[in-house]
Amino acid sequence: MKNYIKFSVILFCLFLASCASNYSVTQAQSQGTTISGARKLFAYGDWIHTYVSTIDHQGYESAGTFWNGTANAPVTPNQPHTFGISVRYMNGLLGGQYVGQGQLHATLQPGQHYFVRGKYNGKNIDVWIQSASGKHITPNVLIRCTRVSIL
Repeated sequence: MKNYIKFSVILFCLFLASCASNYSVTQAQSQGTTISGARKLFAYGDWIHTYVSTIDHQGYESAGTFWNGTANAPVTPNQPHTFGISVRYMNGLLGGQYVGQGQLHATLQPGQHYFVRGKYNGKNIDVWIQSASGKHITPNVLIRCTRVSIL
């Protein structure tokens, strides 16, 4: 119970800190260019969720749920960006839940939608940005994950 309270307090503080300087771009500035995380569900309780948590070191609230994935973040095209990526995955019904964070760097093209994808690499996750057509935009980046208690 003590660990749960600590975890809740840390999440609340991170939420408050992210509200202070959120990333924002108008539709005209983004020219229809968006990026979002992704969710992948497997058999036997396995799943991977990737989220865009920051854009150019400014918080971005990637609102979404377990079932419907994450929101599309508008991005200014033709400029280099640093995307903060958060991952969360469940390793089987009894394997536990894991979390991690990393960064991807990319310059996105106007009018395109991009996804942050992930796949298992041992107890860690390889992440990359890919276009809606499936083309890799960035090389794979390994995000080291740690197990978290959900009880």
